[in-house]
Amino acid sequence: MVVDVLWLLAGDWLVTVKTGRDRNMSSSVTVAVRAYGTRSVSELVVLGGGEDGVHFCPNAEDEFKVESKDDYE
Repeated sequence: MVVDVLWLLAGDWLVTVKTGRDRNMSSSVTVAVRAYGTRSVSELVVLGGGEDGVHFCPNAEDEFKVESKDDYE
């Protein structure tokens, strides 16, 4: 599993979770992100997996737009 994070604008992030092609590459783990800046740290943002029943399927790319009220430089 690969997780890419792209900063869009102040407080907006695009997070992409990619899984491998093999049929055994799915995952039900909990995927979460946290923004670290020079002045502060964001709360933990859960993207999916684990107890909420969202699973990352093999050979898939899932995108999440994460919005924050703060700007983590």
